[in-house]
Amino acid sequence: MDHLNTNIKWGIYLGLAVSAATQILTCMGLGLTNWFVFATYALVILCLILIFRILKKQNQGKLKFSTAIISTIIIVLVGRIIFQGYMWAYTNFVEPNWVNDVAEIWTNMLEESI
Repeated sequence: MDHLNTNIKWGIYLGLAVSAATQILTCMGLGLTNWFVFATYALVILCLILIFRILKKQNQGKLKFSTAIISTIIIVLVGRIIFQGYMWAYTNFVEPNWVNDVAEIWTNMLEESI
């Protein structure tokens, strides 16, 4: 049960961190660039490294493969649910035209690359 609470807590941290990074990149005008992908992967990897260290410490320096896989799945799912909630709120209340703006930007980028 202790592992589950730790995984959920770190999933919440991950979801909040990805949401904050997305908002920061969007405010900087970099929300549709590769920086978003890099930030997301970097945050996930950092979060997993930290949780694996905590789990090893809780198990006297040992970490089972099954524990690592289950922890990874829980953390990523919880983080994803939080991020999706953020995106839902953002696209419905903060900037309702975001989807159309992104579609227009990507269409222009594709047309210019042809």
